[in-house]
Amino acid sequence: MKNIFTQIFLTFFFLCLPVFTLNSFAISENEKLKKGEIIVEDFVNEEAKNGSVKMTFLVEANVEKIWTLLVEYDKWPSFMPDLEKVVIRENKPEFAIVYVKAKAPLNIDISYVLKRIYNKKHYEITWTMVEGKAKEIEGSWRIFPLGKNLCKVIYTNYLDLGFIVPPKIVALLTKQKLPNVALGMRKYLKKMAN
Repeated sequence: MKNIFTQIFLTFFFLCLPVFTLNSFAISENEKLKKGEIIVEDFVNEEAKNGSVKMTFLVEANVEKIWTLLVEYDKWPSFMPDLEKVVIRENKPEFAIVYVKAKAPLNIDISYVLKRIYNKKHYEITWTMVEGKAKEIEGSWRIFPLGKNLCKVIYTNYLDLGFIVPPKIVALLTKQKLPNVALGMRKYLKKMAN
């Protein structure tokens, strides 16, 4: 009888342990975000490529103000410190074609053209490089309203410069710079609210 209870306990323990562990991690991440932390990490899922990065942070602004900032390209240099130039080639309700000149990791000058696809219903913007010297660029912005003036923002990015620097090194260097984008966005939106 004791052996059966031990087996039931161990089965329950090992089946539920992953649930408790994942839940504990989620609570920990939310607590960090509530304290104003910016979480930057390797982005790992079935679709992410090796060298993808993800940044998650909270912004005290309503979802429409954040969305507007992300689609008003002339405002990008105000909160993205590594951008040097942004030119809109085409802007439609469902997508935009945008030329960008920026500093990539290791201060490498890079220019490229992105096709940015808008999904306003889900507050998501995805992009892929359609022209440029990099081998591949893709990413996304997703905005999750948490209240009237509070949103969770998730940014993902994959940048493959080709032979110059491997994507994993680019990701490592990008992770160091990404918090400046979140801080810039928060500062810009706070300034606009006053």
